[in-house]
Amino acid sequence: MEIKCTQSFCDQFSRLKRKKSYRDLEALLAKFFHEKEFKDLLSGARIHDTPGKPFIKKRLGGSGGYRLYYIADENEENIYNLVIYPKTGPDAQANITDAEKVECIRELVNAKKKGNLFVCRIDENGKELSFEKENL
Repeated sequence: MEIKCTQSFCDQFSRLKRKKSYRDLEALLAKFFHEKEFKDLLSGARIHDTPGKPFIKKRLGGSGGYRLYYIADENEENIYNLVIYPKTGPDAQANITDAEKVECIRELVNAKKKGNLFVCRIDENGKELSFEKENL
């Protein structure tokens, strides 16, 4: 299993990570994915349940933490992170709109076609993340 993401996700993550209010984000996200099997990542609120590619909304860090939206491709057994945002603090956001959901799926499709995805790597301690351009 690989965890991949779009440029927008990398940008959102990097912007939030730099702010003191969200210093726990990296550890929460790394812990969520660290040493998990693909089937363990299929839980969460299914926004759009396309056969074999559910669009999942997951809560990280409790009710006031973060929301993570991703697609779990059951054929490839890959996770595609699309959106992450805080529920509290200066950059707090309500749930994403239907138009935003469509746009992030469109971005994913285009990124896959053009080879513009990033692979998310988690350190062996499950505390730090890095993103590197996918090599096709």
